[in-house]
Amino acid sequence: MTLPQRIIPLLVLLLLFSLIVIKTAVHFSMLHHELLPEEKSYFPWRATVNAGANAGPVASVGLRENTQTLAADFLLPVDALYPYATLGITLDDDRYGASLIDWSRYSSMVLKIKCQPTNTLVFSLYTHEPGISRLPDIESFRPAQSFFNCGEEWTEVRINFANLVTPVWWLEPHQLGVASRSHHLDKVRSFAIVNSFQSPREIQSSVTV
Repeated sequence: MTLPQRIIPLLVLLLLFSLIVIKTAVHFSMLHHELLPEEKSYFPWRATVNAGANAGPVASVGLRENTQTLAADFLLPVDALYPYATLGITLDDDRYGASLIDWSRYSSMVLKIKCQPTNTLVFSLYTHEPGISRLPDIESFRPAQSFFNCGEEWTEVRINFANLVTPVWWLEPHQLGVASRSHHLDKVRSFAIVNSFQSPREIQSSVTV
């Protein structure tokens, strides 16, 4: 059976209207909260940097902070064993003190980021592990990680929380099975951007978020 010609445009308009309504409903059903600029942040936080090495000369790192961006300058010694430089965001401030934040309603984080020179970095989310984690020792919190590339031009990197993996080097000392990959998004303490084993050595580097 063929539809009358005058009804077809009406059906097309109804279809377009339905698609717009669905798209709008999906958009507003998703949570979108900013951390930067700081004055617009939904959560209180503070920035920290940390550097060192497992053996040999330690890395160096410095924090550059303003209202719009966070940046860290760092140098990894060529003859150090596993040098590290970390730009971290701890989810508390001087008013509220140490806390665990519920991020179970969120599925991802989007970083607008650039690096000098081009780098491969690690995103690490630190969550409370029952029976192991204790405040304020951040090393006792479970790190859930993923690698990402960072170029010299601004780009957006989406970190999907479901794809984060806890490294074996953290699981083994705490006698957790290597198949234990879960992390507790309802008890988030902090997150960090860290150099990787592929990051350049003996080159003054920076990351800006």
